[in-house]
Amino acid sequence: MRILGLNPGPHDAAAALVEDGRLLCFLEEERLSRIKRSPGVAPLQAARACLDSCGLGLADVDIVAIGWDVGLDHHPGDTDYEQGIRDWLIPEELFGEAARAVSLVGVPHHLAHAASAYFTTTWDEALVVVIDGRGESESTSIFHGQGETLSLLRSYDIGNSLGRLYETAAWWAGLTTDEPGKLMGLAPYGRPRFSLPLRVTDSSLFEFGPFGEPDGEKAQLRQQEELLSCFSKLYPFSRGDKRDIMAYADFAASVQVALEEAVLQLCSRWVADRGCGRVAMTGGVASNCTLNGKLLQAQEIDELRVSPVPYDAGTALGAALWAGRQRVADLPRMVLDHPFWQPVPESGAEPVQPSWLLQGSGCTVKSTPDEYALAAYVARRLEAGGVVALWQERGEIGQRALGGRSLLCDPRNRSALVRINELKGREMWRPVAPSVQAEYWDGLFTMPAQPPASFMLAAYQVRADAQRLIPACVHVDGSSRPQAVSRSDNPLYWQIIDQFRQLTGVPAVANTSFNLAGEPIVYTIEDAVSTFLKSPIGTLVAGGMVLEK
Repeated sequence: MRILGLNPGPHDAAAALVEDGRLLCFLEEERLSRIKRSPGVAPLQAARACLDSCGLGLADVDIVAIGWDVGLDHHPGDTDYEQGIRDWLIPEELFGEAARAVSLVGVPHHLAHAASAYFTTTWDEALVVVIDGRGESESTSIFHGQGETLSLLRSYDIGNSLGRLYETAAWWAGLTTDEPGKLMGLAPYGRPRFSLPLRVTDSSLFEFGPFGEPDGEKAQLRQQEELLSCFSKLYPFSRGDKRDIMAYADFAASVQVALEEAVLQLCSRWVADRGCGRVAMTGGVASNCTLNGKLLQAQEIDELRVSPVPYDAGTALGAALWAGRQRVADLPRMVLDHPFWQPVPESGAEPVQPSWLLQGSGCTVKSTPDEYALAAYVARRLEAGGVVALWQERGEIGQRALGGRSLLCDPRNRSALVRINELKGREMWRPVAPSVQAEYWDGLFTMPAQPPASFMLAAYQVRADAQRLIPACVHVDGSSRPQAVSRSDNPLYWQIIDQFRQLTGVPAVANTSFNLAGEPIVYTIEDAVSTFLKSPIGTLVAGGMVLEK
């Protein structure tokens, strides 16, 4: 049984192909369209790429599952309405005649989120906490996963959105509503000295709620008005300017701590109610690594997992997993213990050739197919202070670069952070992360590695005696957002770090995503070469090919 899962927006369009409950491939539309987050579009290119990579057509698919309730159940027998959905998501001119007949299933948004988190674990029981900007009519949902079922315990409406709180706070600080991650990065520079109007009860998450407003759009507008009124009473008293961002550091810290306290209260309440200490986090707010780091330390939580793609793109996978279980009761579980699920991208009509690269580029090109020699070469370039772009055929899913599409530099020198931020066009106060050999984790961090570390989805405190080893990757509060790299999951990347360790004694490299500001992470080798040529990056390793400026 094959299911094509889709998230058609309003942002983070994506497609996932699942066979008998197991993921075959996953791809976000932005990687192909080159428009960051692909707002307001259907994942047509991503869906086609997933099918093509497996040698399949839509005729080989049993169900197309959508990570939103698109109203199919509310329009029974309305063939025109259903055809409109088909024309939008699986147009016949792209997918052939099978687009007329394949079964369509709409999965409520938060249920799709929950399925992406729960059915990618081996757990037979867990609390699944979904927190985002909004679903169809809710912004936070608590599910109880037991066996192969997900039961809704509690939901909070759109007017209680913790995701909207963070987006609005980012806007108030002079960022955009699409930059909540930057607000999280700003928070450690400040002190949480302002009180925010959060209060967790069974009916509301804010002091000013609930509104009792049936219209979700109106409830969200009222929440935003209340938040802006609250922010205007704090210092600074007006909306900020990105050029003066440090004036909002205390504000950012206050918002971050308020969010952490509210989410921990929610988790604690339902852990106690169900007597289950296993928690799976998902939804856009679960991308907040600092929050996840605090949850890892919470005594109430025995085990924490975070969906590898917690934001909306992940509902493509969740919808497919849920729809399959409604058709077949005993589908096997599939644990996402590594991130490399992107289809191998096809090269263009004219594949990249060294002779073309040399024309006017000033680059030298050589082939180094031996993995050990390649890793040793990269390690030497890093030790010498170079920035190396790493492109491997199979890319990682999610927003974090994890060795498939990464920019690497030496973590021992704080100036490497400045250099990386300069060449990417990022703000200087934003941190980069370390990729660490899993075997040496305990020598660098105060807590053992847990599953979120495989996907760089939680902040950890760096040991005091280790902070001098990786200063480029230590944030101002002594924290880091590390990735644990295992040899079995990513042998080339592990080998690069191992070679760097042998040269320097440090079992880590500084890592950030292979893209420039405002652009999606590179996907094809053509994307990689284009970004390399228009940036100050000194070395590109793509497959067995090494390009040097």
